[in-house]
Amino acid sequence: MPEHVPDDAATLRAMAEHTKPKGYGLFFLPLERPGHNPDHVRIYTAAGFTMLLKDAGWRPVETWENFRYASHWVQVLNWPSRRRIPVIGQLVEAAKNVTLSAGPASVMRRLEATLNSLYVMSYQLTVLARKLA
Repeated sequence: MPEHVPDDAATLRAMAEHTKPKGYGLFFLPLERPGHNPDHVRIYTAAGFTMLLKDAGWRPVETWENFRYASHWVQVLNWPSRRRIPVIGQLVEAAKNVTLSAGPASVMRRLEATLNSLYVMSYQLTVLARKLA
């Protein structure tokens, strides 16, 4: 989400203000090459985003990099949606979402572990953070 907004720090502070004390936030961010997605105002590293969260009133509880199955062939399949080709782009996005959500979690975890053991780069950062009191 913060990769889409003009002022990510202000957005995270506003989210903290609207979260009850000691409440949680779950953040998903892409880890990608610069210019990969034209909708993204910025890209992050795990260290950079956790520092941004701390400055905005959050305490990261757990941080992990995941989603390694966005491989080169997936990037090729994503091309129509990234380039906003009418109809085809939306169909590709729908097919990708159905495919990724249809698999059992155990299969996805096994796939993730296998790709991790092969040193395949992760494409997503997941951060569980707690609002400071």
